[in-house]
Amino acid sequence: MTAEALTAALRSNEARIEELGLPPLKQPLMTGQLPSWLSHVLPQLELRARVVDYWADQNVASQNVVDYFRNLGFEVSLDRDAQQEPSTCAFVAARVVNDLHAAGETWATCNVRRAADHHWVQAGNLLLGRTSRDEADCGFMASNEQVDELVRGFWQNDVPGERRLDTNAWYPIPGASPLDAVLADIVVDLHRVAIGGPTAAALPLQLRVPNTEVSTSKGLHWFTIAYTIRWKDGDFSFEDAPDEPMYEDDEMYGIIDEDEMAMVDEIHGTFDYL
Repeated sequence: MTAEALTAALRSNEARIEELGLPPLKQPLMTGQLPSWLSHVLPQLELRARVVDYWADQNVASQNVVDYFRNLGFEVSLDRDAQQEPSTCAFVAARVVNDLHAAGETWATCNVRRAADHHWVQAGNLLLGRTSRDEADCGFMASNEQVDELVRGFWQNDVPGERRLDTNAWYPIPGASPLDAVLADIVVDLHRVAIGGPTAAALPLQLRVPNTEVSTSKGLHWFTIAYTIRWKDGDFSFEDAPDEPMYEDDEMYGIIDEDEMAMVDEIHGTFDYL
């Protein structure tokens, strides 16, 4: 992956956020500075999020995400109630994704601390084909593709003797992505529901595994984000809402040129992290 391509990816993700009137994560989002498309409807939205990071004491990225969510209007919690082993974040994040999905309506409060158990390192290494004596019992610095493979593998093998359907219906590919890409997807999701009005479909539980680093980095640590975007019950007049355009995920709003956009398309979903 060239430095030019990675820089183009970062620019495109930041563009998606900035075109919707919001700053990227590295800049503070202050309460009261929300764009009109969100501030107008925020009292009628039910926004919930949960961030799970069992290495949170060693980094500030997950707390920054929590603060960003909160300033967007989300009711958000940071779960750091367990402590992961070194270099096992891929196994932990993949296990958390599965347990939150399986919890259904209790996803915001359910206990997922078992994700930090050493058992999942052994089980995950087996799924990834890491079976040598030096690999089978220890963590490692996993790529985004390996994280997604762990999510699928844990889900399909959770029930002995019962092969579950694939995760395609509820987990996006790539689900594990740089922090800037995940944040851009969340903001676009929020915008799509907000401008659609109360008749728009609610966004059910979304599960993503961001890295603490952005697209131009080789990466450091994986953690888990869960969120829902819904309309509250009750009457609401949407007639006076601002007329905002609907931006599609694959549009970069003219901020980067066509050559850069081609590079982004080529590398989408193929970021590798050490």
